[in-house]
Amino acid sequence: MAQIDKEEDGNLHDEEDQSLLAALAKRIEKFLVKLEINNAIASVLLASLFILNTYDYDSRSSEVIYIFEFIIVVDLCLDWLIFLIMAENRLGYLFAPQSLISYITIASSLFCMFSMNIEAIDKYELKFLKTLRILALGRLEDVFKRRNLPLGRAIFSLAFESIAIIFIFAAGMLLLENRFYFQP
Repeated sequence: MAQIDKEEDGNLHDEEDQSLLAALAKRIEKFLVKLEINNAIASVLLASLFILNTYDYDSRSSEVIYIFEFIIVVDLCLDWLIFLIMAENRLGYLFAPQSLISYITIASSLFCMFSMNIEAIDKYELKFLKTLRILALGRLEDVFKRRNLPLGRAIFSLAFESIAIIFIFAAGMLLLENRFYFQP
C-alpha cells in the first residue's frame, strides 16, 4: 500500500514538473517572439539611418542620430548574444546567415561610429552595409512558422522580398548618386 502511494506521489510530481516545463516553454516562446519583433524594428531603423546620413543636416541632429544609432547597435548586439545563448547549436548559430548579417552590419556601424576622425578611410560604403540589416527581417518568418500560419507566412515572404529588393536597390542608387555626382 505504501508503495502505491509513493508511485502516485511520484506521478503527481512528474505531472507538476511537466506543467511547469510547458509553462516555461510557453513564456520562452513569447519572449522569442518579442525579441524577433524588437529585432525587426531595430533593423529597419538602422537601415533607415543610412538614408538619413546621406542628407545634409546640422551638427545637433548629427549628434542625435549618432546616439540613436549607438542605442540601436547595442540593442542588436544584445539580441545576437541572447539568441547565441539560447541556440541549441551555438557553433552553427555563429555561421548562420542571420549571424553573418549581424556581423556585417554591427561591425560596419561600430567602425563608422568610432573612427570619425580618420580621413583616410572612405566610410560611405561601410555605411551602405547598414542597409543589409533589412535582410534580418527574414527572421520574422520563423515567427509565422512557429505559430503555424502558412498564409501569413506566404504574404510576409512576398512583402519582405519586395521591400528588401526595393530598399537595397534604392540605397545602392543613393550611394552611387552621392558618391559620383558632380555639380557642374
